[in-house]
Amino acid sequence: MSTGTTPPNLGALAKHLSAYGCTDIIRLDEKLTVPEQLDYLDLLPTRVNETPKLAAVAAHQGTALLYVIDATDDAAPLPSSLASISRQLANRSDPAWLGVVKPGSLEIFPIGFHENSDLRPVKTIEERDAAAPLFFQSLVHGTFEENQRLKGTDYVYQKIFDLLMRTTEAFVPKEGTGKIDALDVLSMSGRALFFRFLIDRDIVRASELVGPEGICPSASGLKDTFSSAENTARTSAWLDATFNGDFLPLIDESIPADDIEAREAAYLKFYTKIEGLVGGSIFQHLHAILRGWKVVGGGIQMELDWGDFDFAHIPVGVLSQVYESFSHRADPRTARDTSVHYTPRTIASFMVDEAFAALKEPSQAVILDSACGAGIFLVLAYRRLVRERWMRDGIGNRPKTTVIQSILYNQIRGFDISESALRLAALALYITAIELNATTRPSHTLKFPRNLRGEVLYRFGDTNSTDSTTAFLVGSLGSEVPARFDGTFDIVIGNPPWTRLRDDAADEDDQNEPPDDEVQPRKASASTVLNRTFTDIARHALKARGFEELAARYENPDKNPDLPFLWRATGWAKQGGVIALAMHARLFMRTKGKGWNAWRSILHSLQITGLLNGSDLRKTAVWEGIDVPWCLIFARNAVPTEGHRFQYSAPIYEPNLNGWGRLRIDYEAAHQIGVERAEKLPWLLKTLAIGTRLDVELMQSLVALNWQSLGDYWDSWDKSGTSTGKGYDRSPRLKQKHAQFLGPLLDFRPSHNSFTIQFQELITYFDRYGISTAHMPRTEQLYRPPLVVVPQSPGDKAKSPRAYLSDHPIAFSQSYYGYSCAGHPQAELLAAILYLLPHSTLFAYFCLMTSRRSGFDRQTFNKDEFDAMPFPSLAGLPPETKARVQDIADRLQHAELKPWNELDELVFQLYGLDKDAVQVATDTLFAAVSYRKAGKAALQLTDRPSRTRFVAALHDDLEPYFEVCGESAAIREASFQPESWHEPWFFLSISCVGQEVTVNPSLMREAMALANRHGSSRIIVNTPGKKGLIMGLLNRRRWWTITRARLCAQHVIRNHLTGCGLPEGQ
Repeated sequence: MSTGTTPPNLGALAKHLSAYGCTDIIRLDEKLTVPEQLDYLDLLPTRVNETPKLAAVAAHQGTALLYVIDATDDAAPLPSSLASISRQLANRSDPAWLGVVKPGSLEIFPIGFHENSDLRPVKTIEERDAAAPLFFQSLVHGTFEENQRLKGTDYVYQKIFDLLMRTTEAFVPKEGTGKIDALDVLSMSGRALFFRFLIDRDIVRASELVGPEGICPSASGLKDTFSSAENTARTSAWLDATFNGDFLPLIDESIPADDIEAREAAYLKFYTKIEGLVGGSIFQHLHAILRGWKVVGGGIQMELDWGDFDFAHIPVGVLSQVYESFSHRADPRTARDTSVHYTPRTIASFMVDEAFAALKEPSQAVILDSACGAGIFLVLAYRRLVRERWMRDGIGNRPKTTVIQSILYNQIRGFDISESALRLAALALYITAIELNATTRPSHTLKFPRNLRGEVLYRFGDTNSTDSTTAFLVGSLGSEVPARFDGTFDIVIGNPPWTRLRDDAADEDDQNEPPDDEVQPRKASASTVLNRTFTDIARHALKARGFEELAARYENPDKNPDLPFLWRATGWAKQGGVIALAMHARLFMRTKGKGWNAWRSILHSLQITGLLNGSDLRKTAVWEGIDVPWCLIFARNAVPTEGHRFQYSAPIYEPNLNGWGRLRIDYEAAHQIGVERAEKLPWLLKTLAIGTRLDVELMQSLVALNWQSLGDYWDSWDKSGTSTGKGYDRSPRLKQKHAQFLGPLLDFRPSHNSFTIQFQELITYFDRYGISTAHMPRTEQLYRPPLVVVPQSPGDKAKSPRAYLSDHPIAFSQSYYGYSCAGHPQAELLAAILYLLPHSTLFAYFCLMTSRRSGFDRQTFNKDEFDAMPFPSLAGLPPETKARVQDIADRLQHAELKPWNELDELVFQLYGLDKDAVQVATDTLFAAVSYRKAGKAALQLTDRPSRTRFVAALHDDLEPYFEVCGESAAIREASFQPESWHEPWFFLSISCVGQEVTVNPSLMREAMALANRHGSSRIIVNTPGKKGLIMGLLNRRRWWTITRARLCAQHVIRNHLTGCGLPEGQ
């Protein structure tokens, strides 16, 4: 990011910091001069003669990682000053450290609320240390050895949320109705928080307590203003008169805001009633918010954490995140039925930045969040609009109060169904407007001219509905939204609800979603009826864009509510406007059925510009509480032109980084995806998320076989379709069907880790259940031998049973898929191949590339995915191959030493794949952390054997190009790296034999600048005089596979051979 003109003193500091890998910094030692400083307003000096505490901050991809104190003149700060700065910075909730730059060294101190005057550096990095240039990258990748001290990006959010929840739970039980309405608790707590913000920002002062227009003459201090009914009533009335009262209503809003006496009387009546219901404990809680206390029982107890909170330094984005979660607790039905989780501010901030980057006139943009919740996107967009206005008008013309308020009323719009969310969204927007003002004194100059409701924030939806059968309220997707909003917005942004419609609370959305073609009940349920509305929304949008045929075929898949928000956004956005939404990744994961048709319709009718696949980051702190794959989609509201492409990125699971709520976007690894190609290869985005372009080539080789899928092959001989499917479904609470054949069948149960069915251990279906009925017993044909039984959830151990072969008739439950080969002309051979396939590396690879569910932590395959596997023609197999199939299947069942290598060799040969393809599949399965329990080795530091294999493969691919020029390639590990190298990068040198490559500080600074700029996993730097290359790879085994070596070689051949002194064009 640009930091403007660097003054001489900061230039000297920047030079010092570059020795530690910090190649781009934002100065904090002067009043605001550049837009990048806007995110650090609270840290900038406010007076000309004020001595700055901090000199700069080093950030990466929008996240502050290192705050810097300049002590290069030997004027080191006192320990007490360091402790104070550390506690101040802790309020910002950044995963950052505090660094003190001294001549020749950098001292690293922790940031936290409990740091005291004994604060000492956790590490001192000497500038002359060979690893010094890698320090900042150790922060970027989360590998700094002291990182266990970090609290993460959600620490302050969680603490404040806990404080608010303590108040809520005291008066609003989780089950049942409390004595106080949850919305009233929310408004009372929110007012106390707002006043705490005013105190900490020095917007109100103790001298303003008394007098006819004083805040609260009876209070002993500013933090005593919510300690009683009388004080709270007076302070609430003053807040309404001074600012605006519509954001947290508690009384009759027809009373004029400036009639302070009438409003005080109304508030006193309200708070007296509250006190009568719950006693004075409510004021203990409100008082605690101001004082930083913890309420325990009937009294209060000091808790140092709360006393250290300073709302002058807590970003409003963090508060919005708190409000989002708090509103769900105050309005639990709406939270459950619509949006379940808040949007992390890091993700919301990224989306806002990307959306604004696409605009030609960003300062004039009008923004809509159609499911705004507590306003995290609105707050961040509001801040960005003020920044853009500032840049447009010139950095010397900081927007004044009237301009800031004008932006709020004219350029920000939010829709939601939740009253609690909208109250807190208003609060967050008010706080943001106040924070952005250069002048906050006197406080009455900050008064807002009008209510936000009905002008900025809108509530849409059936607010009085008591129908519990439809667990979703249409909200802004309904007809209540006026047509005047159509075609109005430059940006439509947000995180609409993802949870699929359900008809009762027990029907939860989970990882085992119903397939698109699952048979629905004859009588349309409430959710089915509502899903038709969702379908109509999409069809209307498609017709409006001229896609009549797509509209006619479109049906909303899986009863998903997020897709209708995307389609509705095309109506709200201007032509060419920007749409940016966080959505469930099922958006593009389906490869057939309604889901695929929906994605295809989007590809044809919406100009997608970017897609970030967050599937690999589920179940991490990047998005706490999200266990399903998610994505971010960015688009222009226009029909794509011929040949249109979009940027596709899939950040990978990196526990050292993700554990602190951060992700890495590798801009060099992003792919340009053509719309036509995405449609032609439905598995493409999944494959690129897990593998590389070599995986795409391998998948294309499988597709090019033009074989029937297993499903199609099966249909060609099992015309009735009764020989394959799920096993019996008992569902004892549902209507049962009698099946005489089922009772005497042995009921299958696998023996622990045994590949052979232990028939002697099985009992009959009748002996197990005492009946011969089931809700869905299936047919007798399904259970006839030779029979292959495939478990839905075989687990993630590669060498465990993944299918079972039976030569006896057996019954099995719906936890298994069955393939009865009885009646096939080559039944024994067919059963043997079906038995071997699930155990093969190729099948695991194919499912990883194509399965909509294999992104989860355990391997789970449904029948559609199994049946999609290309299947060889049995008739064309030579006799020796058939015999080999039977032999390996028998040995896999019965031999103590399992023929794993022979099995894989056989299967790969059946599919005509060469050694390179085998290596690609093997390496991708090793590196794909979708199988995290089985794949931890890929996340380990490199070791000598893995690097040796990598170097050998890299050398083999480069050597022919060197030989053509009469040279030989030399690839060596950089000499400054010891055997026990724990830094985030490991370096190799590439040169001609006999040419030494010297790694100096200048080269390392250049390398770290590339790493910081691109967020990449590979960096290459040319040495002076074309003596060779320095190549760095992330120091994890997943990046040092033979397949990765081949990719590195191809990159060097295309772009860097001249850096080794070879002539161009070789």
